[in-house]
Amino acid sequence: MKGPNPSFTSRASERALCTWLLQNDRWLDDLPVPLERQHFQDDKFGALFEEIVNQRRKGARATPDTLESWAENGGIWERDELDKLHGDVRCGSLEEFESAARHIIRMAGGRLVLDRIND
Repeated sequence: MKGPNPSFTSRASERALCTWLLQNDRWLDDLPVPLERQHFQDDKFGALFEEIVNQRRKGARATPDTLESWAENGGIWERDELDKLHGDVRCGSLEEFESAARHIIRMAGGRLVLDRIND
């Protein structure tokens, strides 16, 4: 089954990327560009991406189970939302994953420049 088309919107790209990472965080090794929380337009997905990266640095796997206390304490995600996101997985290709990451970076470009100017 083909994965979602990450070119529809930035939010679709952000959702697809986080969904795929919840299934297999080893895809972080395949990111074609450095991706950070501030690149995400929807900070809810940015926070999730950041926590997936943090879990991996600790040697843990990011799943709805391992993210439950983080979600409850941060108040950003509910457990049922993480379960739904985890269940939404479609087996996307590495090319689609890379395309989603590039799209997120590209969409963030202008915002990051404006943020730097406003600092």
